[in-house]
Amino acid sequence: MPNRRHARRTHRDAAKLAAAGNHQGALAVYAHAVGEFRGCLAVHPEDRGTRSDFAELLADLAASHSAVGEVALAYAVQRERVVITAGLEAGPVERAAARLDLAEAAVGAGRLLTAATEADAALGLLDDVDPADPASPGFTILADAIARAARVFARAADPDLAVGAADQAARMLIAARQAAPGGFGADGIGLDGTAVLLRDSLRLAAALHAAAGRPAHAKGAVDLLNRYFPGVVPPAAPIPLSLRAALETAMRMGAFLDPRLIERLCPDPAGRDAPATISARCDPGLAAVALHTAEPAVDVLAPTHPNLAWRIATEVHYLLTAADRAGERNLHLNFRDHGPAWLAMLMALTATGKQGPILTDLAAALAELCDRLRTRHAAAEHEPLVLAAHRFIAAHGEGPRLAVGAEPAGRVELEELTGGEGAQVGVECGEPVLADGLGPAGLDLVEEAGGAVEDVDAPAGEAHDFAAGVAGVGGAFDVAALLEVRDGLAGGLLADAEAGAEFDGGGAVDADGLEDEPVHGPDVGVAFAGEFGVDLVDDGAECREEAQRELVPGGRLNHVRQLGLLSG
Repeated sequence: MPNRRHARRTHRDAAKLAAAGNHQGALAVYAHAVGEFRGCLAVHPEDRGTRSDFAELLADLAASHSAVGEVALAYAVQRERVVITAGLEAGPVERAAARLDLAEAAVGAGRLLTAATEADAALGLLDDVDPADPASPGFTILADAIARAARVFARAADPDLAVGAADQAARMLIAARQAAPGGFGADGIGLDGTAVLLRDSLRLAAALHAAAGRPAHAKGAVDLLNRYFPGVVPPAAPIPLSLRAALETAMRMGAFLDPRLIERLCPDPAGRDAPATISARCDPGLAAVALHTAEPAVDVLAPTHPNLAWRIATEVHYLLTAADRAGERNLHLNFRDHGPAWLAMLMALTATGKQGPILTDLAAALAELCDRLRTRHAAAEHEPLVLAAHRFIAAHGEGPRLAVGAEPAGRVELEELTGGEGAQVGVECGEPVLADGLGPAGLDLVEEAGGAVEDVDAPAGEAHDFAAGVAGVGGAFDVAALLEVRDGLAGGLLADAEAGAEFDGGGAVDADGLEDEPVHGPDVGVAFAGEFGVDLVDDGAECREEAQRELVPGGRLNHVRQLGLLSG
């Protein structure tokens, strides 16, 4: 008979092994505890105490999977924990921490669509915190969360969004430290969790500003890095492909015909109002406008310029997901009109030849859209498109998952949790989940100086302990591994995750590991968006006229003017 007390005792024994560094041994003991908890939940599925204890176990289990390099299993466990805690009525801080943990685990597993949307959703849960007042409740928690999200965005989303988040996180973390008793002190600051977040935010900001041709901003970040972390230098970054650069390139190729929309979707990443979240980059109502303008462009670009197609389509998908989560009225009321275009835009990406876990994420997004079209009785009107989507889902989607309260199992297996590498888009609840190790991203887009946009493979990021200064928020990226170019390969959004596996150390490094890595200064050559050559495509690409409204970006996370330390 399963016994909760015995399950908790077994969990404690496993945790002791993990604390001593014996994660392989801990995993074997965790497996017994998992079986006990599943048995308890089979008998009492709604028992809150058991669910809470099981959620804590899953957090520790994910950390041990990460520590031994089992990033796909870590992601699956993080995801199950979020599901388990859905009925625990966690507060916004705990829910935000859980979604950030899931986002970071998703990056490690190459599930980049999930990573970006979960990170944005996490920051949205903290939108009531005043980001301009270091004395306000939750200020440091929000700063920590933005810093973690910045690294997720650097791997999974627009680099302009990542640098905006890194800048804002650095401003807020410095302001919080200066407002704290004792400030930074004469000899810099110790490497507690929040200090490491500040260090990595400054490194990320310096690298991305330099790569994008903003030397003054890069120098500002480097100066702050030298002031607070002597001897630490930023990594070199490839020239990233931003959404603005992708849209401007598509416009020169005749595939995108609305220059005004570019300005509305792509705020200045170096300005004081640079958005730190996907949700803050434009009004939610603009997402549907962007969809109907971008979808024909993605369809034209996908066969010949897959990187441009992926950047545009994924960023519009992120905007639509954020607008949908916010309950944007037009998107909901007119989903019969918007849904098919959304589905068609993502389906165009299936012809780009990408491989790896990102396709499972794409299949999950397609499955959700198909289901919504079916419930809105619109699927029959677009039967060929829906059937094509179902074929892709069957080939790349996730299989059945082991339900909570199923028969007790031994070790938690990936196939049981996800049927492969399944994603969960739009998880709403959960408690903090610690992710101590994160591996390679799945895809990357960079601009080749003086040339066309090219595919590059992503190196695997090594893991290191990155516990933030807020209970339950842990896990982060090695910024040098995130950005450093190895043999011409760059880490981030659109190269195959599996191709980068050969670079993965597979283990954890300590929090000081960044100082010892080979890095370079911020002065790198940059080709601006208008300077690299592209091959022209059909200049007759049809322009879809959309009614444009004067919309102002919402939310509070892009208004920190008085804390300007990096941006001019």
